[in-house]
Amino acid sequence: MTWTKLSDNYADRLEDLELTPTACWLHTAALIYCNRVGSDGRLPFSKIGKVASVPAADLYVAELEQQGLWTRLDGDGAWQVDWTDQEPAEDVRRRREGANDRQRATEKAAASKIATDARAAERRITAAADQAVIRAVEGERAALELERLAAYRDVPAAVLMGLAAREFAGKIETIEHLNLTPDLLGTLLADLAGAATRHLDAGTPAEA
Repeated sequence: MTWTKLSDNYADRLEDLELTPTACWLHTAALIYCNRVGSDGRLPFSKIGKVASVPAADLYVAELEQQGLWTRLDGDGAWQVDWTDQEPAEDVRRRREGANDRQRATEKAAASKIATDARAAERRITAAADQAVIRAVEGERAALELERLAAYRDVPAAVLMGLAAREFAGKIETIEHLNLTPDLLGTLLADLAGAATRHLDAGTPAEA
C-alpha cells in the first residue's frame, strides 16, 4: 500500500494560489493516482478522466498549469504533476521489497516453529504410546503369572516334583556339569518315598 503525503499547510498553499475547489480536488486526486501507479507524478492525458470525473477538465488542468502545479511534458502526451512532497517510486519499491522480505522471514520463522512444535508433540505422543504399550505388556505378563501360580496352588507337591523333574530332563542335554549334594538327594528321595507310600496306601483295600 502506498501513501500520499499532504502537508499540514497543503490546503493553505492551494488557497494561496487562488485555485478553484474543483482544481484543488483534481490536483489531489492526481497525486493519489500517481502514487498508486508509481509514476513519480507523470500523468498521461488519457488518464485524467480516470483520476477524477470532472466536467470540463481541460479548464481546471489549464488552471493548474498556470499556477505551476502541472507541467506539460512535450512530445510525451502527459502532464508532470508537482512531486515535491511525495516519495519517489524507487523508494516505495525498496520499502515494499523490504517489507516483503520481513514478511517472508516472519512467515518462515513461524512455519519453522510450527514444524518444530509438531515434531516435539509427535515425539511426546510416541513416547506416551510406547509407555502405554510397555505398561500393558507388563500388566499382561503379571496377570499370566498370577494365573499360572493360581493353577499350581492346588497341585500336590508330588505332581509339582514330577513336572519339575520332566522340565529338568528336557534340559539335561545342555548341562555339561551337574553337582548333586547329599542334602539335595536326601530331600528328593524323601519326597519320592513319601509319594510312593501314599500311592500304596491308597491302593491297599481296607481290612474287615
